Amino acid sequence: MSDKSAVVVGAGPAGLGAALTLARLGVQVTVLEKENAVGIHRRGETIRFHQGMEDLLYKGFFAEQAIHRINQRTYYSHTGKKKADRKISTWNLIIEYPRFVQTLAKVAREAGVEIITSAAVTGYNKTAGRVASLTAQVSGGAKEFAADIFFSAAGHNDPSADKAKRAQSRLDIPIRKYLVRNYAARDTHLEYFFHVDETYPAIAAIFPRGNREAEVLYMFLTDAARKPEIPTDFKKVAGIIDNFETTHPVFGAMLKGSERYYETNTLIPMGDVGQDILPYENLVVVGDSAGHVEGRGGSGIRSSFMMGHLAAQAAVKTLLAQGFSEPAGRDFKKLVLESEQMRELKDLNLKFGLPRRAFFGTVTNPGAMDLFWFALEFFMR
Repeated sequence: MSDKSAVVVGAGPAGLGAALTLARLGVQVTVLEKENAVGIHRRGETIRFHQGMEDLLYKGFFAEQAIHRINQRTYYSHTGKKKADRKISTWNLIIEYPRFVQTLAKVAREAGVEIITSAAVTGYNKTAGRVASLTAQVSGGAKEFAADIFFSAAGHNDPSADKAKRAQSRLDIPIRKYLVRNYAARDTHLEYFFHVDETYPAIAAIFPRGNREAEVLYMFLTDAARKPEIPTDFKKVAGIIDNFETTHPVFGAMLKGSERYYETNTLIPMGDVGQDILPYENLVVVGDSAGHVEGRGGSGIRSSFMMGHLAAQAAVKTLLAQGFSEPAGRDFKKLVLESEQMRELKDLNLKFGLPRRAFFGTVTNPGAMDLFWFALEFFMR
């Protein structure tokens, strides 16, 4: 494959998983990253050990990356009067997202991948069902990048994504995250706090990071809302977030005296796994762009990386080897969509997604949540 070339959009886990695999299979790979450095836009910072991912990187990778480990969690009702404790079978490893992704990039570069930062893709140049090139802003000017095959791994921000369709299907859900110092509560549990509402049900979470730090997340489960607003009213979302420390007494008490030092807002997919992964004959969609996020905490990074790897491996075996013929496209989709990795991803999203939607679609006021807490505990894993 030394005469073949690929351009990957996005230097996150999915993009780097694809790029590393393509390079190891002999393809010339260029990754375009819109930020001025890899990993500076922090995403999730929990992951679970995965032997397949470690085998692709190097022995001891997960142990090296972990800064804290947690295998217990507590769920609190909206009022804070009810709670449920759970011990999980696999440890959540707390990581530093920038260092984690920069290490992935280092391994990819060692395999021959070229990573260009400050390269914001503005559009794909298509003709007759095929991508001929893409245009990116590099060093203040527009530059075209041509290749045999392209990988879209830039999430909902990618120009190839149909934002209107994603919003209508409620695929992407709003996430607000910040990191805090001077966190004085216990650091042995992942803490989850329910917010029940017909329009904007949510889960807030505190993930201790050790050393008196914590990651705080607000995830608005718009896919589970009984009366969803389309499009999402982000001002209303911001108001709920800003008042949540007052709204939820336990949540507020745990964060009392802490100091924010990083904050970001984003969207992540929570459903529709395995949507169109080949919209054009030589454009492969992976990661958040294709819904490759598990419906349980602490696994999205791993699933994105592994799906990037799997899609790249399948693309070399079919699309690049068979000249992008229709049979090659069918073979590619079959390899990806019927893979063990995809089956696991779909099973997990079904296992966690359906109960979540049933939970928030039925229990829409704080009093009802406390009243039926004994039954709801069954769904808390």
